[in-house]
Amino acid sequence: MLLAVAATNFLTARRTDAQRTLLAKQAQLLRRVLERTRRQEQELTEVLDAVDFGVIRIGPDGEVAVTNEAHGRLQLALGAVDRTDLSDPDDPSDEHEVPAYLDDGETLLPPGELPLERALRGEAFDGQVVWFGDPSGARRALNITARRLTDTSGADAGAVVISRDVTAELTALRARDDLVASVSHELRTPLTSILGYLDLALDDEELPERVRGGLEIAERNAERLLGIVGDILAASSSSPSSAELTVSPREVSADDIARAAAEAMLPRARSRAITIETSGLEPAKVWADPMRLRQVIDNLLANAITYNRDGGSVFLGTTTDGVSTWVLVRDTGVGIGEADRARLFHRYYRASAPRGTGTGLGLSICRDIVRAHGGDIGLHSSPGVGSTFVVKLPATQAAAAAGPAWSGSVSTE
Repeated sequence: MLLAVAATNFLTARRTDAQRTLLAKQAQLLRRVLERTRRQEQELTEVLDAVDFGVIRIGPDGEVAVTNEAHGRLQLALGAVDRTDLSDPDDPSDEHEVPAYLDDGETLLPPGELPLERALRGEAFDGQVVWFGDPSGARRALNITARRLTDTSGADAGAVVISRDVTAELTALRARDDLVASVSHELRTPLTSILGYLDLALDDEELPERVRGGLEIAERNAERLLGIVGDILAASSSSPSSAELTVSPREVSADDIARAAAEAMLPRARSRAITIETSGLEPAKVWADPMRLRQVIDNLLANAITYNRDGGSVFLGTTTDGVSTWVLVRDTGVGIGEADRARLFHRYYRASAPRGTGTGLGLSICRDIVRAHGGDIGLHSSPGVGSTFVVKLPATQAAAAAGPAWSGSVSTE
């Protein structure tokens, strides 16, 4: 009997020791897991606090689960009190409500369209621009994106809302547009007056032919300049649709227009010993607005001279296959790097070349003009080698009406 009791006690003690050892190992493992979790949470917090845009995670119950320091700074800048419960965003007791406006900065945001309210309804959206604050006082513009979250089972886990302060960017864009529009208007008024007086002078039937010829040249160039000013006015708007151009196409000779443009550019080219080769101007009919086509060629030639080397050359050519007509401008200049090529036709973008001047609108307007005709413009360039611009346009009215049937990628080979 005593032996049986002793054996039982011994086995019980061993079992207890084994359980203690197992519990100790489990506790140690749990501590490691908790420590790893704490480190991961700390790393996540540090990462979130390192970014310069606000992050707020909302739970499925509307409770704020996570925010970062940038979100707090944005809230402070807005003069808003950071809510911890967003389940009732229309609570009238909130005396710190900041007025919110659409991206125009003037129209109040419709009820229920605040980004956090949309996120709580389960909406996912990108780049909603909201102005916070009264228009007569200090205000901020935020670009806000929201995404829904789900857990491992696919159940609703709330939402994450990302906010970026774009006040400086939008303010700069508006200032730029206002400046361009103001300058353009100041140019349009005297040009209109000049054209009026030129028209009166040309009405005199007793004008000597030499004087009449000079006045007609002045009138044509003033009209072209007035058209360019109008293009700048259109491009000064932030809305891409406002930059649409009006064209009045008819059958004209692309080679004649190109030849006249080359002759007008000769004085500028000769001042830097640059030659303009026109041997490639083959007879080529094109369905285009002659004033607009001249504007495009003028701009391409001006760039080819500006970004060329002293003593270099510019090749100007035209050709047609009866369906499409091409205008080619090739220079021996500094060339354009890959980074600049990707953005060269963007409004207000200027390539980083030593002789770079101007508004950065020229090539953008050229592309708009060409596309308004149903055409396209292409570029091939390498730094230190030079650049080749090719304009592709419909050769006939029928080709223009066919649209995509003749249009396509523009080869610069």
